[in-house]
Amino acid sequence: MRKIILFSVLFVFSIKGFSQDFSNKGKEFWFCFPNHIPSGNAAANLGKMSLWITSDQASSGTVTMSNGTFTTTFNIPANGIQSINIPYNLAHISNAESGTVIQKSLKVKVDPGKPGVVAYVQQFGNARSAATLLLPTNVLGRKYRAASFTHTASTGGNPSQSSRSQFQIIATKPNTQVNVTPFSNGTVGTPFTINFVNEGDMYQYQAQSDVTGTFIESVSNGTSPCAPVAVFSGNSAVIIGTSTPNCNGGSADPLFQQNYPISTWGKNFGFIPFGDYNGNPYRVIASEDNTVVSFNGAVVATLNAGQVYPTAFTSNPVILTTPTSISADKPICVVQYSQSRDCSSTNNGDPDMVILNPIEQNIKDITIFSSTQENINRQWINVLIKTDAAPSFRIDGAVPATPFLPAANIPGYSYMRHLFTPAIQGSHYLSADSGFNAICYGYQQGQYESYAYSAGTNVKDLYQQILVNTQYGIEQTPSVCTNSPFKFKVSLPYCADSIKWNLSNLPGPPAAPPTSIYPNCAAADSSTTVNGKPIYWYSLPTFYNFNTTGTFPVTITTFFPSAECGGTQEIDFDLQISNPPVPGFTEVLPGCYTEPVQFIETTPQTPKATYKWYWDFGDGNTSTSKNPTHTYAAPGTYTVRYASITTPGCLSDTINHTVVIPDLPNATISKNTDTICINTAAPSTITFTGTDGKPPYEFSYTLNGVPQAPVTSTGTTYSFTAPINPAGQYI
Repeated sequence: MRKIILFSVLFVFSIKGFSQDFSNKGKEFWFCFPNHIPSGNAAANLGKMSLWITSDQASSGTVTMSNGTFTTTFNIPANGIQSINIPYNLAHISNAESGTVIQKSLKVKVDPGKPGVVAYVQQFGNARSAATLLLPTNVLGRKYRAASFTHTASTGGNPSQSSRSQFQIIATKPNTQVNVTPFSNGTVGTPFTINFVNEGDMYQYQAQSDVTGTFIESVSNGTSPCAPVAVFSGNSAVIIGTSTPNCNGGSADPLFQQNYPISTWGKNFGFIPFGDYNGNPYRVIASEDNTVVSFNGAVVATLNAGQVYPTAFTSNPVILTTPTSISADKPICVVQYSQSRDCSSTNNGDPDMVILNPIEQNIKDITIFSSTQENINRQWINVLIKTDAAPSFRIDGAVPATPFLPAANIPGYSYMRHLFTPAIQGSHYLSADSGFNAICYGYQQGQYESYAYSAGTNVKDLYQQILVNTQYGIEQTPSVCTNSPFKFKVSLPYCADSIKWNLSNLPGPPAAPPTSIYPNCAAADSSTTVNGKPIYWYSLPTFYNFNTTGTFPVTITTFFPSAECGGTQEIDFDLQISNPPVPGFTEVLPGCYTEPVQFIETTPQTPKATYKWYWDFGDGNTSTSKNPTHTYAAPGTYTVRYASITTPGCLSDTINHTVVIPDLPNATISKNTDTICINTAAPSTITFTGTDGKPPYEFSYTLNGVPQAPVTSTGTTYSFTAPINPAGQYI
């Protein structure tokens, strides 16, 4: 008799992705309530502002206005979202307050020891809405270019306000000096300087012409080093039409985006037109002279710093109707606009602006907010991702109903335009195995309302980075593990004369290192080139080792010949220290030794994920896969050893599991009698018994040469009654 043992297991698991620390998730943010022009002059139509805070972990903190007139707290559960209303009468910046330093900025601060959050701001009022994600302080920079659009005049509000092209600057540290070179419809104006005495001081600039390209730079004032600033730009109400088809729009909306530091701009972008539109206007802004810009691989323009493409400053711009590759030989900024509702082809939407993230600055997971304020009922998201990673993309843990489509002009990439149904006031969690770029936007169907913002991004400074040297770590941010030696390392876009490291907030603290002196560029540890610029690497010579977990601030002060920043720069960053992982794994045993064993890692993936694994199967074979399978050559008892390493380089202990691998199964057949009478009331019982292998057993058998349906044991046996009719011999 043939004995067959079948074995089948389905095991489903998921591991949450971890975004880079230098993303739009953070612990401190700055923002403001820019001048907003509502539709109409009724007092009830005054603009409103909502701050949205969300996170995949429970967190809490405060929101405070720099002049002390407003403060509140937030407390959000894991994967929750909280909306905070910002009072118009306290925070809104009027036309009259432009051109002077004021204290109307707002600061979001996460409580000590609490996880980072993601924050967005939406301003709205009587069918005029705009939104932006907020950038945490640790990713802010010193150099920016403003983005706006061709200005069209309008009025609204009570008291009446006039629409303007505008930008806002917020000082994150006291004694900050900022130089501004204004642009007016592409023409360079007269530079001027702004001095911010206090942390949180801010300045709103307005013009009746397009301020796109305006250069904003934080510099040293001679007594204090240059400091990072937050910059927002847009327009308080603008009309956007199209040239083809020829459409003048007619309806206005504000433009409002937080600007990315020039040091984070990229060279490659994917432009995906908005859903509900037949195409959208766009702009490319150059960071350097002689920047060659290409669309779908064909050169379209050569721009100097601050110049834009298309070059015409018009309210009836050209549009892109298909997914487009936009690239350059030097870093650029790409802006995507939505035009007025009457030019949309669907009567949905209204003017808006979103600054696109370069493909280089993608992200693996982010929690986004979706707003229904001002009756938004069509909520969309555009996603661009590598084609081979598209199957891993999830919305709230589920495969989206909308399929990805190949982006023919962006080789190797696919895109999705997904409409959330139904529209909700809340959050969504986006994740994938590989990085993606995404923008969120929404409209009121058939009406004049819209908002758009970047869903999330890495904001990695391409020229200035803080790293740590560890034996096994791969983190691109300062992250280490307890009891593991490491060195600090920094890259700078200039040769430093000297560097001073303030380690006083680290556990201990360690002895203050002496100021490092560098007589010339050759004294740097090494140098590289990024986007044609020389980058110099410097490190502290001492190895550091801590046994306390947590997040600890470090400040670097660099000194260098008068060049960028006036000779002194302060760089703040956080060192994250985590414990080694507690290792764990399970195994799914086979029915016999000829089948593979499935080993499954169960090591916790927080606070840091594992990225290297070592398995010793106890028979002389090993593996470095995350969840390996292994087939043993013989039955027996084996000791399996496992260890792992997390991304900061933390080595786990090695743990042992004993696994018993069964032999091939054997089957026997028995009966309680050899002879019975036809149609007897006491038939013979036939019993199949399995041994070795792993129960339950599946038995296949024949009756008088005729195959019968396979049967499965209960425990180790299966019994049935022998035939009692017709008479004869049964084998």
